[in-house]
Amino acid sequence: MKILTGFTDSARQYTVLLLEDGTQANLFLEYRPQQKGWFYDLEYKAFVLKGQRLVSGENILRQFVHHLPFGLAVMMDENAEPFKQDTFSSGRTTFILLTPAEALLVETKHFSRND
Repeated sequence: MKILTGFTDSARQYTVLLLEDGTQANLFLEYRPQQKGWFYDLEYKAFVLKGQRLVSGENILRQFVHHLPFGLAVMMDENAEPFKQDTFSSGRTTFILLTPAEALLVETKHFSRND
Protein backbone atom coordinates (compact mmCIF):
# COMPACT_ATOMS: atom_id res chain seq x y z
CA MET A 1 0.00 0.00 0.00
CA LYS A 2 1.33 3.38 -0.97
CA ILE A 3 -0.36 6.70 -0.28
CA LEU A 4 -0.11 8.93 -3.33
CA THR A 5 0.64 12.59 -2.69
CA GLY A 6 1.28 15.77 -4.61
CA PHE A 7 -2.22 16.41 -5.93
CA THR A 8 -3.37 20.04 -6.16
CA ASP A 9 -6.49 21.96 -7.16
CA SER A 10 -5.27 22.30 -10.76
CA ALA A 11 -7.99 21.21 -13.20
CA ARG A 12 -5.54 18.88 -14.98
CA GLN A 13 -3.07 16.67 -13.19
CA TYR A 14 -0.78 13.78 -14.00
CA THR A 15 1.09 11.28 -11.88
CA VAL A 16 3.12 8.15 -12.48
CA LEU A 17 2.17 5.11 -10.42
CA LEU A 18 5.27 3.05 -9.70
CA LEU A 19 4.20 -0.53 -9.11
CA GLU A 20 5.94 -3.04 -6.86
CA ASP A 21 7.27 -5.02 -9.83
CA GLY A 22 9.01 -1.91 -11.19
CA THR A 23 6.55 -1.21 -13.99
CA GLN A 24 4.53 1.98 -14.08
CA ALA A 25 1.11 3.26 -14.96
CA ASN A 26 0.12 6.80 -15.90
CA LEU A 27 -2.83 8.46 -14.19
CA PHE A 28 -4.34 11.62 -15.66
CA LEU A 29 -6.96 13.58 -13.71
CA GLU A 30 -9.26 16.26 -15.11
CA TYR A 31 -11.85 18.37 -13.33
CA ARG A 32 -14.96 19.04 -15.44
CA PRO A 33 -16.98 21.88 -13.91
CA GLN A 34 -19.98 21.26 -16.20
CA GLN A 35 -20.25 17.74 -14.80
CA LYS A 36 -19.22 18.73 -11.27
CA GLY A 37 -16.65 16.04 -10.95
CA TRP A 38 -13.23 14.58 -11.56
CA PHE A 39 -12.51 12.14 -14.38
CA TYR A 40 -9.46 10.01 -14.99
CA ASP A 41 -7.56 8.29 -17.75
CA LEU A 42 -5.26 5.42 -16.90
CA GLU A 43 -2.57 3.85 -19.05
CA TYR A 44 -0.85 0.60 -18.11
CA LYS A 45 1.14 -1.11 -20.86
CA ALA A 46 -1.39 -1.66 -23.68
CA PHE A 47 -4.42 -1.25 -21.38
CA VAL A 48 -6.03 2.20 -21.55
CA LEU A 49 -9.03 3.63 -19.73
CA LYS A 50 -10.42 6.98 -20.89
CA GLY A 51 -12.90 9.35 -19.28
CA GLN A 52 -13.79 7.35 -16.16
CA ARG A 53 -15.59 9.30 -13.45
CA LEU A 54 -13.56 9.37 -10.23
CA VAL A 55 -15.55 8.07 -7.28
CA SER A 56 -14.58 7.11 -3.77
CA GLY A 57 -14.12 3.44 -3.03
CA GLU A 58 -11.93 0.70 -1.65
CA ASN A 59 -10.73 -0.16 -5.16
CA ILE A 60 -12.08 1.89 -8.03
CA LEU A 61 -10.29 -0.40 -10.51
CA ARG A 62 -11.90 -3.62 -9.29
CA GLN A 63 -13.85 -4.19 -12.51
CA PHE A 64 -10.52 -4.34 -14.38
CA VAL A 65 -8.93 -6.94 -12.07
CA HIS A 66 -8.12 -9.22 -15.02
CA HIS A 67 -6.26 -6.43 -16.82
CA LEU A 68 -4.45 -4.60 -14.02
CA PRO A 69 -2.08 -6.03 -11.40
CA PHE A 70 -2.89 -3.26 -8.91
CA GLY A 71 -5.77 -1.36 -7.42
CA LEU A 72 -6.49 2.24 -6.56
CA ALA A 73 -8.44 3.27 -3.47
CA VAL A 74 -9.92 6.74 -3.24
CA MET A 75 -10.94 7.60 0.29
CA MET A 76 -12.88 10.77 1.12
CA ASP A 77 -13.70 12.32 4.46
CA GLU A 78 -17.37 11.98 5.37
CA ASN A 79 -17.92 9.31 2.67
CA ALA A 80 -18.45 12.02 0.04
CA GLU A 81 -17.60 11.96 -3.65
CA PRO A 82 -14.83 14.13 -5.13
CA PHE A 83 -16.97 16.75 -6.86
CA LYS A 84 -15.19 20.02 -6.06
CA GLN A 85 -12.08 21.31 -7.79
CA ASP A 86 -10.30 21.80 -4.46
CA THR A 87 -11.08 18.25 -3.32
CA PHE A 88 -7.43 17.16 -3.46
CA SER A 89 -5.72 20.30 -2.15
CA SER A 90 -8.14 20.51 0.80
CA GLY A 91 -6.81 17.24 2.21
CA ARG A 92 -10.24 15.59 2.15
CA THR A 93 -9.12 12.91 -0.33
CA THR A 94 -6.54 10.15 -0.02
CA PHE A 95 -5.33 8.12 -2.99
CA ILE A 96 -3.90 4.70 -2.16
CA LEU A 97 -2.08 2.50 -4.65
CA LEU A 98 -2.88 -1.13 -3.82
CA THR A 99 -0.59 -4.06 -4.52
CA PRO A 100 -2.13 -7.14 -6.17
CA ALA A 101 -2.41 -8.86 -2.76
CA GLU A 102 -4.11 -5.81 -1.22
CA ALA A 103 -6.53 -5.51 -4.14
CA LEU A 104 -7.39 -9.21 -3.67
CA LEU A 105 -7.85 -8.69 0.06
CA VAL A 106 -10.29 -5.85 -0.60
CA GLU A 107 -12.25 -8.11 -2.97
CA THR A 108 -12.24 -11.02 -0.54
CA LYS A 109 -13.39 -8.83 2.33
CA HIS A 110 -16.10 -7.22 0.21
CA PHE A 111 -17.58 -10.43 -1.19
CA SER A 112 -17.21 -12.73 1.80
CA ARG A 113 -19.26 -10.78 4.30
CA ASN A 114 -21.86 -12.72 6.17
CA ASP A 115 -23.75 -9.71 7.52
